[in-house]
Amino acid sequence: MADEEAARDELVRRVEGDHRLLAAPSATARPLTVSAPHLLNTGDLQWESVEHLVAWLVRRVEGWEETWLYGERGQNQHGIDVVGVTGRNAAVFQAKRLKEFTPYDLEHAVGRYAQGKRPFGARRLVVVTTHDAIRTEIGEKLFELRGTYPDLQIELWNRKHLSDLLRPHPDIVTAFFGVATTQLFCPAPPAPILSPAEANEGPDAQALLRGPVAHLGLDGDLAAADQARPENPATAAAAYGRIAEQLEQTLYRPYARALRARQGRGPACSRRHRRGRACGRGSDGPRSG
Repeated sequence: MADEEAARDELVRRVEGDHRLLAAPSATARPLTVSAPHLLNTGDLQWESVEHLVAWLVRRVEGWEETWLYGERGQNQHGIDVVGVTGRNAAVFQAKRLKEFTPYDLEHAVGRYAQGKRPFGARRLVVVTTHDAIRTEIGEKLFELRGTYPDLQIELWNRKHLSDLLRPHPDIVTAFFGVATTQLFCPAPPAPILSPAEANEGPDAQALLRGPVAHLGLDGDLAAADQARPENPATAAAAYGRIAEQLEQTLYRPYARALRARQGRGPACSRRHRRGRACGRGSDGPRSG
């Protein structure tokens, strides 16, 4: 038993927060050229990027607490590339980047796991392919395999399924397919519905801004502007304007309005500052009791 556990541990590589597979891939797919694409060009991803993408989907979209890679090149991986783990529950994922995906490819992928040692005792097997994989024979084979292995929940994630999973996640689409594709493929987020006071200054607005600003790598700039605002309102206003301009060039343009409002109050804050009044949150700054 101890030898089996040691062998398993040798095959398992846990994907921690700073693991290379959770970092941005080294290359993105070519930009889409159609104006309103329904599907991502997953077939243009490099093999390593496909493995990256599966790891991101397991952690970020599926929500598994831990993401493990199973085995190294040349080892018998028993039909597994990535494992999603939460407590004692696990699901296994196999990534396929093939120019053609046939019923045989699906049967072979499922058989490697179903007829093998089934590490982790996982009862859910997901075969991920960048191919369209929509021919009738493939659907029939999937149905047949579910009958052959009734103790397994067998899923096939094809190009359409991957596209549907990724559409609500513009940050992941940007990482793997580039900003130009994200602008075409992902719907623009709705503008936050807040009162004027909340939209300009309240903690709810701060929370709404945090995600888009961090995704663009501007969270440090926003923190510096907020810090400069009480003593250097003109400097802060200029910084707010630069950040808003960056937001306006992306899908996050609805979120720029709060920063434009802060920028617009910069001159008034400067005048109050010259009169010895601070410019903090709120239109009149802090008041003495």
